[in-house]
Amino acid sequence: LDVYAEASHIFIKAQEALQFPDAEIGREVFIYCMKLLGAGFDQEPGIRAQGAECFADAVLQQTLNNIFLHVVVGAEFRGDDGRDFAALEAFIDVIDLACEGTVATKVSMGAMCMASFAKMMVQADDYPPTLLRNVCRCMIKLIVSCKQNKDRLGAWGFLGESFTNSTDVYFQIQVAELIFRIGREKKAFFSNLDLPVATIKYLKALPNNPKLMDLIVELVEDFNDTREPRLVIAFPIQQFIAGGPTSPLSTSPS
Repeated sequence: LDVYAEASHIFIKAQEALQFPDAEIGREVFIYCMKLLGAGFDQEPGIRAQGAECFADAVLQQTLNNIFLHVVVGAEFRGDDGRDFAALEAFIDVIDLACEGTVATKVSMGAMCMASFAKMMVQADDYPPTLLRNVCRCMIKLIVSCKQNKDRLGAWGFLGESFTNSTDVYFQIQVAELIFRIGREKKAFFSNLDLPVATIKYLKALPNNPKLMDLIVELVEDFNDTREPRLVIAFPIQQFIAGGPTSPLSTSPS
């Protein structure tokens, strides 16, 4: 299957699944369509770049927006208790690809996604950590090389609370990167962040070079070490299994 050539058709099928009389079947069809797109675009180098390009199509963007209104804004397929996030996670995985497109595509995706993604980050307790990481990753991609998206949400003050209140180290690292990338061009926005003076000073001084992420990790570790009571807990891992092979390791500080 040439996913690049069939992307518009697959999105239409996913949109039709939203209207299935049997909601459970519709949900499964929708998730299958999203996973088909994700797996297809990731199957080999170069295909993902082609996939990002296909989101420049205006008709496809309209279909994507219609789906977004149902699955993200309207919480379609969320289950009776609102806690079933499988369809939402599969959809955001595909949006992540669109966020790698041209500046014009990023502007369109930003208009569609960013306000809702910001709301999700503010209401972090309502979503699983893996989903929030994907949302924040999309936000980072949307602002890189796109001034219009950096200006889209105004003050971005919610990022201070997102960083401070999270108990997920990986999400904190992403939020810190998002703060850094916005602050490079919008120095005044730091005054809207409810963060310790030392943390803001550190963020302002971060270099845009290959050491950036290592320094952000150090920042997050230092910040969490000073929290009382300590909210972010490191658990030693004896082994992890990924794709079959088992790799022994320990993350214990000792």
